[in-house]
Amino acid sequence: GQVDSVEAFRPEKQFSDAVKGLQVFGAKCIKPEALAVLTVNKS
Repeated sequence: GQVDSVEAFRPEKQFSDAVKGLQVFGAKCIKPEALAVLTVNKS
């Protein structure tokens, strides 16, 4: 994989700094019907 972009930001409800980045992979999707999305919220 390769990190394409990195961005520093401040989370809205916390007194802290954070970093987020976009990591890209050089692969081809051979079964698009098998893709899934997972959204997780910390409770």
